[in-house]
Amino acid sequence: MKNKLIILCFLLILTSCFEKSVKVKITDFSKPKYDTLVPNQNGWLAPYSNAYLQIKGVSNDTIRINFSGVEKKYIGAFKDEWNVDYYGNINVPIKFDPFKANKGEVSIYCKIH
Repeated sequence: MKNKLIILCFLLILTSCFEKSVKVKITDFSKPKYDTLVPNQNGWLAPYSNAYLQIKGVSNDTIRINFSGVEKKYIGAFKDEWNVDYYGNINVPIKFDPFKANKGEVSIYCKIH
């Protein structure tokens, strides 16, 4: 029983090392912002299965967010979470487009795990 617990703890530590994440706070709405989550090359040791994005903020007009090929629009005060199936070995692009907005504050947190 003790050996099984040790192995389980080791596997949990190993898989948590492969999580990739980005956290950004955007207050400059003058141009689009881009970022990319790049998976570890050794993803076969602890394969990824999920791409996650959390967004919250406020804007004076419409903004667009594109995450892993999915686009959504927000206006005013908003808070949202996305869970997308992810099968690893490909980069996950993130794009913030101020679109029609010129003021606001947006916090974005995204990860692959």
